[in-house]
Amino acid sequence: MNLRITSVDEYQFAICFINQVFGTNRNIFRKWNKGDLLMFLINKKISAVAEVVGEPFVSDDILWDNGFFNNRIKLSFSQILKQEDRIPVEGHIRDLFIESWGRNYGTGIVNKKTVSDEVAPVLIDEINKHRNSLKYYKDNISEILTHVSQERELELHEIKQSTTIREKKFKERILNI
Repeated sequence: MNLRITSVDEYQFAICFINQVFGTNRNIFRKWNKGDLLMFLINKKISAVAEVVGEPFVSDDILWDNGFFNNRIKLSFSQILKQEDRIPVEGHIRDLFIESWGRNYGTGIVNKKTVSDEVAPVLIDEINKHRNSLKYYKDNISEILTHVSQERELELHEIKQSTTIREKKFKERILNI
């Protein structure tokens, strides 16, 4: 079994789920095959698993709001954990990542490298130990998307506010010099 891991935010995940697709801005799918698995990390927690069910394709449709990810592959989600059930990437889980990719395991995630054959089934077993909320997501995806979109807007507003405050303090210090 080929297992890869990706890290996304809640909104990006919701868009992947709604469209049953994963996208990147690079053509990385040459070695991806039907039946491969993609595990999703959200906020450094194992959150979902999907199976590759189609061939790679290119699309000009804009799905995500944080970039143009035209290289895509079709997915079928099999396991989704609610936020309170997600598995933190620490302790035993982090050790599994290190076993698979070494201390710089973040590079393995960013580059969507396959997890080692020994580690992949252990990670799948870990997520399967938790309650599957796939039906909940299917039934409530509109509300979930609305909620994560609102959270994202609030976060963006807070970032803009803190940037404005920092800029103001910086300008005051410059004026006092």
